[in-house]
Amino acid sequence: MLATAGCSDSNDGNGQGGDSASVRLSVTDAPVDDLAAVNVRFTGVTFNPAGDDGDDDGSDRISFDFEPRTIDLLSLTGGDTEILIEEEIPAGNYEWIRLEVEAERGAMDSFVVENGGGEVSLFIPSGSQRGLQLNGPFAITANQGARYAVDFDLRASVNDPQGFPDYILRPTLRVVDVREAGSIGGTVDPALFTDVAACDADAATGAGTAVYVYDDTDTAPDDIGSGNPPVATGRVTLDETSGEFVYTVAFLPPDDYRVAFTCQARADDPERDDDIAFPVVNDTAVVAGATAEVDFAAPADEGEPQ
Repeated sequence: MLATAGCSDSNDGNGQGGDSASVRLSVTDAPVDDLAAVNVRFTGVTFNPAGDDGDDDGSDRISFDFEPRTIDLLSLTGGDTEILIEEEIPAGNYEWIRLEVEAERGAMDSFVVENGGGEVSLFIPSGSQRGLQLNGPFAITANQGARYAVDFDLRASVNDPQGFPDYILRPTLRVVDVREAGSIGGTVDPALFTDVAACDADAATGAGTAVYVYDDTDTAPDDIGSGNPPVATGRVTLDETSGEFVYTVAFLPPDDYRVAFTCQARADDPERDDDIAFPVVNDTAVVAGATAEVDFAAPADEGEPQ
């Protein structure tokens, strides 16, 4: 998990200042291919101030409970977000933020919709008891407040284990300060969909094609279940207006990134180390408030100029 926050100048000994600050918390997603919807039921958000020793009654925590809201995370791609809360809280340092959810085994509180239309329960282990905890520290200042986006990378999080009645969501979450984030986007040459013999059978339509993003530019790209997993992924889709295949990976902190294309994303099981091919790899830099353009072209035939 990646957390980005500003610094606080006016905190007392327990990390809390005397002023209040506005905090906005939104959710977004990096999508998967084999599901039509991933619906998670949210019921609240809790902020834990720094200095809480963890064994008291939690009376210092700040909780915002709301009527259960079911959000389809798959509808929030390419930089789209949905606001969970926008509230005033005491300025200061916070140890963690928890998203309260309902996702019991065998229940249809949270659920997925398969491409064929079937609805199946979505189970988040311990989610209904402990929620989804985002570890900080987070500094929320009186003069700036905070605008965070929580990115659910569903490609790395959702699996359908054999013999188990539910889909399981083991969230891979990134927390990013929206005001400090940039993005990577561009086009993908459809010739890449057939260059690799093991491409997804439906790759010609864009199925199973994805762009993986790494914050390590010194090592070779690898799959989600490997020792060098991507920090984010983006699905390649057909832009009906331009007729081009495009992608966007949003909410990336400023840094140098390695960006790799694969047409085997549907074969990438987050629970194991898979042999996934990345025929084209590029490096780029992301700056706040801008989109780094990275296009993927099919390699030229041997002997032809690049």
